[in-house]
Amino acid sequence: MLVEGETEEAAMPIFYRKKYNKTLTQDGIKLINLAGCDSWQSIIKTLLNSRSEHIHFLLDKDCQTNKSLSIKESTLKNLGFGDCNIESQITFVGKEKEFEDEFENAFLLKAIRRKFPSIASQKWQQINFEELRQNKKFSDAFVKKVSHITYNNLKDGFSKPKLGELLADYCTVKQIPDSIITAFEALRNKIGLNR
Repeated sequence: MLVEGETEEAAMPIFYRKKYNKTLTQDGIKLINLAGCDSWQSIIKTLLNSRSEHIHFLLDKDCQTNKSLSIKESTLKNLGFGDCNIESQITFVGKEKEFEDEFENAFLLKAIRRKFPSIASQKWQQINFEELRQNKKFSDAFVKKVSHITYNNLKDGFSKPKLGELLADYCTVKQIPDSIITAFEALRNKIGLNR
């Protein structure tokens, strides 16, 4: 499973374990971080030495709309995917732009309060989620804001991997976004785990 970034890389193993009571590794699934939507083609060229039918992308929705980064069936075919159906190879996540958009403001606030119970509630009330969501990358703005609030409580700061862990740890199985379950199911079908 190819994911776009650090948040997804940290969250997917936790979501998977919650949903299937197994680790990705136990089910023979390798998670690969593309480190951004713009690097997917070079990684695919390398992976095609393996089996393209067992590759599934989990990408932010902005990869679908950004013309310079977008993944199209014709591009996949040119890279060696043959007669692929793009819907079976890719799941786009995020309500608007990115994976982190899947989570409502109230959910984020509850998760962050649970993670940092010693920080006064009033500091968390200062987070204007709608303002943060107006940034080009909500996740970057959110991580920066949480880092600022928690700077005395974390030795190594707050990061996107920590955000991924926070989101996944706080989610119940029923709260895992549908797009994530769709991606897991598509991949499990491809490798014969749902038979």
